[in-house]
Amino acid sequence: MTEGESTDFEFVKDQIFKDAEKFDLREMNVDRWQAHQMASQLGQEGITVLGIGQGFQGMGLPTKELERRLLRRKINHGGNPVLRWMADNVSVKQDPAGNLKPDREASQGKIDGIVGIIGALDRLMLHEDTTSIYEGRGMLSV
Repeated sequence: MTEGESTDFEFVKDQIFKDAEKFDLREMNVDRWQAHQMASQLGQEGITVLGIGQGFQGMGLPTKELERRLLRRKINHGGNPVLRWMADNVSVKQDPAGNLKPDREASQGKIDGIVGIIGALDRLMLHEDTTSIYEGRGMLSV
């Protein structure tokens, strides 16, 4: 949160740089329609910033991944009360092909933290090594 009644984007940008160092940030997603200036500034200073669409095509796979991880209890938000509140607010929409995405219109309040997690999962899914150990070394027998 920033002081005042509007977002202090310089504070946000500085916090992103601090977090990038602390958490070894490699790249990040932003809403491709809403964050042009911030993305450009971050990119000029060395952070890879990619746009993610807010429709079924951009959000579908990472939303399903969030659902999968939630059901397996693989998401830990540290008890953050704001994120818990956003999770209670979120409503999900499904298209005829079975793709999921958060539905801002049907949601009952802010859901930006959930959308942020979905964007982070999108990047993680592209870099996560899902290769089976058996594909690299084969089976061992004793």
